[in-house]
Amino acid sequence: MKQRLRRAIGNRRLMLRLFLNFMVVIMMFVGFSLASLWMYKKSMHEEIVKYNYANLNVTTRSFEQYFQTLTSVLMDMQLNNEAFAAFTESSRLDYIKAAKLIEALYAITNNSQLYLHDVILYNKELNFALDKVRGSSGEAMFGKHHSNAEHPPAYWLEQLEQPFTMKLQAMTSFVESQEEKRTSVFPFMMKNKWNTDYFILALIDADGLISQLHQSINKNLYILDEQGNALLAYDSDPAAQLPSLDSERNWMKSGDNYYFYKKGAATGLTYVNVVPDTSVSKPMERLNILLIVLLVLATAIGTVASIYFSVRYSNPVRKIVETIRKGTGSSQDGKGNEFELIQKNISRMMQMNQDVLQDLEEKRDQLRYYSFMNNLKRIRDNLPYVHGEQDSNRPYRFVLFDLNFRQGFQEELHKDASYYIREYIYQTIRRTDMDTLIFQIEGDQILAVVYGYETEERVMEPLHPICSVLAEDRTYCFFTIAVGSLYEQANEMKDAYREVQQLTRHRPFDDETRIVGPGAEPDMPFLPYGSIEQEIDVNLHEGNDAHVIQSLKKLTVQMAKKYSRAHFHEFAKEVTGKVFRKLHALQLDTVCVSGLPEVISHIHTVEELHDYFDTLLSEAGRLIRLKKEEHDPIVHFVTEYMEEHYREEISLEGVAEKMNITGGYLSTYFKEKTGINFVDYVNEFRVKKAMDLLFQAELRIQDIAQEVGYLSLSSFNRAFKKFSGVTPTEYRRNNLNAGATDSA
Repeated sequence: MKQRLRRAIGNRRLMLRLFLNFMVVIMMFVGFSLASLWMYKKSMHEEIVKYNYANLNVTTRSFEQYFQTLTSVLMDMQLNNEAFAAFTESSRLDYIKAAKLIEALYAITNNSQLYLHDVILYNKELNFALDKVRGSSGEAMFGKHHSNAEHPPAYWLEQLEQPFTMKLQAMTSFVESQEEKRTSVFPFMMKNKWNTDYFILALIDADGLISQLHQSINKNLYILDEQGNALLAYDSDPAAQLPSLDSERNWMKSGDNYYFYKKGAATGLTYVNVVPDTSVSKPMERLNILLIVLLVLATAIGTVASIYFSVRYSNPVRKIVETIRKGTGSSQDGKGNEFELIQKNISRMMQMNQDVLQDLEEKRDQLRYYSFMNNLKRIRDNLPYVHGEQDSNRPYRFVLFDLNFRQGFQEELHKDASYYIREYIYQTIRRTDMDTLIFQIEGDQILAVVYGYETEERVMEPLHPICSVLAEDRTYCFFTIAVGSLYEQANEMKDAYREVQQLTRHRPFDDETRIVGPGAEPDMPFLPYGSIEQEIDVNLHEGNDAHVIQSLKKLTVQMAKKYSRAHFHEFAKEVTGKVFRKLHALQLDTVCVSGLPEVISHIHTVEELHDYFDTLLSEAGRLIRLKKEEHDPIVHFVTEYMEEHYREEISLEGVAEKMNITGGYLSTYFKEKTGINFVDYVNEFRVKKAMDLLFQAELRIQDIAQEVGYLSLSSFNRAFKKFSGVTPTEYRRNNLNAGATDSA
């Protein structure tokens, strides 16, 4: 009984081992799948968070730019509108000026980029207010024409006493007397620290502003002031409460919502986007359930399949092992690995057969190929196939198949594709009665030797269908089929091979599969680069890569009509060399473009060459511009000269002469680099110096004008008012009064 049990266990040992091995693989698959699912879930969550925070960045940037634009528009009205100055500085109301100011307010309100409902200007001394259509007393303006249920008119008029210059109020609603409807607005108030008798109140259309500037999957948005008070609260859940935000992070989860928040750099406002948890987690939960169900099904199917295949394969394998053991005299109860035993015996038999076949093949090949290999060794060493001595004096013609794999498929298809293509070419040509040998001389080159006095047309007959079939694979690669001339002497094989190699290099510059025959190589000299070399040098020196790229594109389009691939590659190398020499001359690091020349040999079309030039020249232009922006000697000289000589008479020609350049060139160059012309720069520099001196009450204005380089007081007054908006006397009075007020 014990012997029978041991035999039964031994018979099933192989099946159990197979089953356990299958289960180990299944468990590894399950573990890998669960780990992948966890990592995928985590990655998906991070991507969703990044997406929502990126949306908030866009919202923040849009609102910040909007408030800066609105501030600039209102400041411009204060500084450059004569009617505004008349209304705010006069003790009497000028109705003509007021009418012009109403027109200006109307124009600002109608600017679609500002999203304004109205703009109100109030003068405390006159107790008079203007909006885009009317003028009235302050009480009437805020009590009748623009009434607000939350704040009485006195609240708005008392804002002049509050210590701020610009303030965004919480969103509220106004009712206009003409429309009698409630409008939600952001009140944005601006005051002048030097003149506290007036304020500007811009009523921003809240709905229009948020619908245009808020980027999110929903409309939930909070805007908080610097104290954390909500100026705006758009939330789909009216009962929702904004939690305390952690200043160390940019998002948090509280309850059933995600909160993404960012503080604006210019306004100090905090923008909060509320995204429900269901928007983030619901898609992942459904995907998790689906993947887990699939994993369970796959595991169950794998387990059943493991049992089936373990039983199916263990029986025949066991019989094979028993047969081998009987033949070798081994014990049937041995505990060695059955597969190792089978492998050793099969390997031994195969090795014996292979040794016999290899010995016969080597002797036959030696007799057949020795003579022909002696002639071909000038071209390539270690050719796999050659004919016998009887072929050495026969006429022949070379046909070279040159494979060009597209980027991305070189590593994937190179080895297998070359083998299958060679077999296809061999099977196609063998159906003809031409005596032909096929060699794989390179990974991407196949050489066919056609023996006999076959005409070029005769050789072309099987090549045309080959060309059509190979053209179907243009997504992955394309081919050049070069047909050489007829040669009669074996010692001309080197010339024959050189000929077909030249034909492949001088094929048209495109990615179509083509057949090229003898005489396809152009005779014309290659000259295009000389016509553009100076243009490249000048424009690259200025960092104008866009102009160089455009010129090269025009030239390459013209070249495509008459030049071959070899010419284009030579042209690309010459342009690349010129660019590298220019970068080296400017002592620039070329590491970021050092790998580009290696790409040239893989460029096959004008479009690919354009992309190459775009990459090369854009990067070179960027490096040159960065170099030029680091230190501009002309601008630096002008600023240093102004600092030292602003008290003296300064002229454009005089400064230019010190740098040995013309005044016209200096004016144009300085305006291009700084955005301001030379004369305005001189006057603005002197006015800034004068502003500092005007704080010294003991100095006369005439003395200050001479101190900063003005010989005429009237010239000084004009320049000062142009750049400051007020006369020197008014500027001194305003600043001294403000200083006295602050001291008090």
